[in-house]
Amino acid sequence: MSDEAENSPPRNVITADDLRRVAEWADGMRGGEYRLSMSAPLPGGGTGFGLERIEGSSDSVDELVISTPQRVPTKKSPPVFMLVDPATGEHIRVDTQKHDAIFWGEVSAEKFLIPYYTRFLDDAGMQSLREAIADPDVIAIAHDYPTFLDVATSGRGFEPLSEWAKRDRSRPPQST
Repeated sequence: MSDEAENSPPRNVITADDLRRVAEWADGMRGGEYRLSMSAPLPGGGTGFGLERIEGSSDSVDELVISTPQRVPTKKSPPVFMLVDPATGEHIRVDTQKHDAIFWGEVSAEKFLIPYYTRFLDDAGMQSLREAIADPDVIAIAHDYPTFLDVATSGRGFEPLSEWAKRDRSRPPQST
């Protein structure tokens, strides 16, 4: 290995899809200022390319600040939405600070989720999404900040699409 390679700083490389995901994240978190970071805390856990909220002011000329002004600062949102499980009648609590859109109809999920998530999910993720839309046990699919999906199934409530896709769906859900 050359001395040049050992002394060069690490490259921070992102894809256009990463940039789109973070732009959607910023747009969904209106009302603040954020900085781009390669070690931001990620909503699903861990750290990586994302946004860190700026508390106070930032004077660094090298820092890229993303401003996310609210278009309607007085707009009110319900803090909670209740979804009724059609199989059990139980209420599933939907936290509107986490989920900003819920899709329960096959047509609306295909019409809005498929085109949107094509930009963010790989082939396996898109296949999982299509399977969730077609699964008769899936009650609803929720969009999470910044650009994640949760799936609600009867008797289980919401779980990340990635976890739902890993689960053996041939067995009935266990009571939680």
